[in-house]
Amino acid sequence: MIDKQHTLVGRSGFALIMSLLVVSVVITAGLTILDVSIKQVRLSGNAKDSEIAFSATTAGLECGRYWRRGLTDVMENVSGGAPDNVTGVSCFDIGSTPSTVSPVEVNGVSGGGRAYVYNKEFSWGSGVDARCSKVTTMIIVSDPGAASSIVLSQSGQNNDMREFFPGYPDTVTSKTCPAAGICTVMSARGYNRSCSMINSPGTIEREVLLEY
Repeated sequence: MIDKQHTLVGRSGFALIMSLLVVSVVITAGLTILDVSIKQVRLSGNAKDSEIAFSATTAGLECGRYWRRGLTDVMENVSGGAPDNVTGVSCFDIGSTPSTVSPVEVNGVSGGGRAYVYNKEFSWGSGVDARCSKVTTMIIVSDPGAASSIVLSQSGQNNDMREFFPGYPDTVTSKTCPAAGICTVMSARGYNRSCSMINSPGTIEREVLLEY
């Protein structure tokens, strides 16, 4: 005689196991898809922030070149002492911030000449579109009668190029400018945050270096 009750219990147990297996597979698949989706969203967000930072970099570089062309007489006037402060610089449809940029002399330059560094930064945009552009410009002017090249590489002096340009190649610490010549090194760094927020988590920095 077949025990129908025992058979029904066995079938119910088998059905429960199958149901649990199916539910487990569905949950695992769902979690996997969710994980992939979250990673894709993060990658998309990082790509967007990277593009914002790079656009801030290129904008800063163009602004720096604009200053360099428009203020040539001021920034290259180092033969008779320190050059004048840079004033009235404006980019990104906002006023100059700060209104005056004071040149910092590079110590220990050899070969007959002088070098100065200008630093300026802008916060522009607003809300989620806020960004920061920082521009560092080094002007190297050789004396008109100099017989040798001007060199920025003196032991014990504060003129390692990476001190002024963190993104400068590690294998190159000096800068040579031809005798009676004028050289420019410009670095633009862009961030996907305003300048007051660049130390916050999630900040992305991009940098472009220009020499001529």
